[in-house]
Amino acid sequence: MAEVELLRKLEHPHIVKFYGTSLLKKDGTIRVILVMEKCKENLKSRIFGHPESAPAKSAVQVKQVCRWAKEITAALVFIHKKGVIHRDLKLENILLSEEDSVKITDVGVSKAAKDITGTLAGTPVYIAPEVFHNEVYDNKADIYSLGIILWEMWYGQQAYADAKVLTPTALFNLIEKGHRPEHVKGSKVPLSCWRELMNDCWNRNPEKRPSAQICNEQISKLS
Repeated sequence: MAEVELLRKLEHPHIVKFYGTSLLKKDGTIRVILVMEKCKENLKSRIFGHPESAPAKSAVQVKQVCRWAKEITAALVFIHKKGVIHRDLKLENILLSEEDSVKITDVGVSKAAKDITGTLAGTPVYIAPEVFHNEVYDNKADIYSLGIILWEMWYGQQAYADAKVLTPTALFNLIEKGHRPEHVKGSKVPLSCWRELMNDCWNRNPEKRPSAQICNEQISKLS
């Protein structure tokens, strides 16, 4: 299984730990079970479930969110150095351990950068423009997704929530025209470093997006 091989390759403190596989026989069928470390929830449920605690509402949470962002980018640095693109980076695929430490998971659609052919993969809200256009892309597609994640972590809500009625194509047309998640009225404006990093990450031009290493360094300074 390709996913198993990737999990073995991607062993890092902030990537969910893979222990092995097991066979489960039930109702006459046999299934392969992936055995991984126990995590209590994903970052989506934590952040969207407590929007009142987001940095946009409470300054107390800024330090915690910075730590999560630092851990996410540290994992991305490792993944990209291994020559792998996650391709479906989103809050739902970032777990929290019992100690509230970030654990990136779900490498089911991940691929080695050398194997990318322009196939569409990922979740519409987080997909970089070049991916939607079926262009041959690189790990900067993950950086675009990170920019959306940073916005969601700050505001405590789903990006493009006001565009839920749109089809993926209609959403991408808006993005192509330069539309990005905007400031939410009544909320605290993101710290300038955070805001600048978001804008750099979701730049239409992949070459103008920072590397995971630069993102990690900037978040580390901020934290």
